[in-house]
Amino acid sequence: LEWDVVAVPGLVTGVFPADPKSVDWTRARQLLPAPLRGDYAELPALPLDGAADKKQVAAVLKQHAADVRERHQDEERRLAYVALTRARSTLLVSGYAWDTAKSARTVSPFLEQVRELATVDEWFVPDVDAENPRLGVTVTAPWPLDPLGARRADVVAGAELVRAALAKPPPRDAGRALLPGLLDDTASRQDGWRHSVDVLLAEQARLRSGAAIEVVLPGQLSVSQLVALQRDADGLARRLRRPLPARPAPLARRGTAFHSWLEQRWSAQTLLDVDDLPGAADDGADDADLIALQAAFERSHWAERTPVELEVPFEMALGGTVIRGRMDAVFAEPGGGYTVVDWKTGAKPEGADAKAAAVQLAAYRLAWAALSGTAVERIGAAFHYVRTDDTVTPVDLLDAKGLERLIAG
Repeated sequence: LEWDVVAVPGLVTGVFPADPKSVDWTRARQLLPAPLRGDYAELPALPLDGAADKKQVAAVLKQHAADVRERHQDEERRLAYVALTRARSTLLVSGYAWDTAKSARTVSPFLEQVRELATVDEWFVPDVDAENPRLGVTVTAPWPLDPLGARRADVVAGAELVRAALAKPPPRDAGRALLPGLLDDTASRQDGWRHSVDVLLAEQARLRSGAAIEVVLPGQLSVSQLVALQRDADGLARRLRRPLPARPAPLARRGTAFHSWLEQRWSAQTLLDVDDLPGAADDGADDADLIALQAAFERSHWAERTPVELEVPFEMALGGTVIRGRMDAVFAEPGGGYTVVDWKTGAKPEGADAKAAAVQLAAYRLAWAALSGTAVERIGAAFHYVRTDDTVTPVDLLDAKGLERLIAG
């Protein structure tokens, strides 16, 4: 494709071409290993077959890093070629010396080469010892920010006119004579409000009379919704029928922070969905307690073990319903079994709440059985309440048919 005018700004070293940061998969764990990529044949090779000791491996890795950087430069040049050849008649290219860095930027080699063929408006090269002029400018702004900004004077003047008009008694029927459409619209809105109130009151009356309202479960449920179905089916039905924003739960953030700390502790790198943040269903703890929670965990026997998996997402079908969730940690046990553990930073529930919470472990147990290909009888599940160093392993967890009956009921 071509355009009449193409502008390519930012031709400075470190921007275009970009710095070769996080381009070597052997040094950046978030990158896909080269052998797993579709363009593997075009990537620098990593010949480790002939490396017999650590020194030789280091030499191979060093050469591989240099090859990766060279390929990165070639890719940047190809990108520059594409950008500069899109112009049908006019090409504008530019660079700059100063941004937020303390030192001046140096010109891109691409801009240097284009300079020989272009009409140069200005070519500025700062002194080596020059200071960034942008850093010497203090940026100020009023706080708190005035939402009206430059409009404030006009708004205040308009408000004074309204107050002055309100201070004078209006002539009889003046409003209807001057604003008939506005009054008619107001009456229409009032009728709409009255209808909405009548509908809400009628629904409240039906609920108080005990009249049942059928609510169809969606085809996909989260594990937390599954627990809510066991704990308070009517409450879940009301939330499904009329979803409302959840009340802010700052204490749950501490549970999330604790789970993140565990991930870092075991050097886990996972991708989290916002709705599935670990700890979102916990009662949480006060902000000042995070260090105490970490210390309590380090004293537990789980601190001495290493999980085989962390933050395992899953989706499984139970009957006609898909259950989705995320398991906190899975530990291998002697003899080929596993234990799925869910970390809890809040208080341990009792009675019916404890029975409902066990549904969560039942779902995790079935999900890991499917993911690992292990018989469900060889998989245990437990809650570990970090604050009190109390591991609870419920017995008689629901099996697949039990969970299906819960959903069907």
